[in-house]
Amino acid sequence: MKRKIVFEVIIDNDSAKCMAEYHPRGYMRAKHDHLDIGPECKVLNTLFVLAKNRGVSLKCLNRNGCLSIIVPEINYEALICIQNYRVKCRNRIYLMITRRGNLYIPVTLIKA
Repeated sequence: MKRKIVFEVIIDNDSAKCMAEYHPRGYMRAKHDHLDIGPECKVLNTLFVLAKNRGVSLKCLNRNGCLSIIVPEINYEALICIQNYRVKCRNRIYLMITRRGNLYIPVTLIKA
């Protein structure tokens, strides 16, 4: 079952809180666990722009239970932390925009 989640995004020492929906694998035919982040989360606008046309494959690191998405070409790093959960990702993740206009980030949430 999907869950609404509040998460914190830290970019260049600035932080903001945003909402997302967590979809576990199998829910609504999802092939992977993922977060759907709405366009209201303006702080992630750079990732929305990069994923807009055909999606983008980016480097991802697991840091202290948080998720770090890195775009080395433009010296950009977004740290995503979710309270009461550890966020895990693979070394490279594929970001894309869904039909509803949400940012799709494949991650796994583990209850802390």
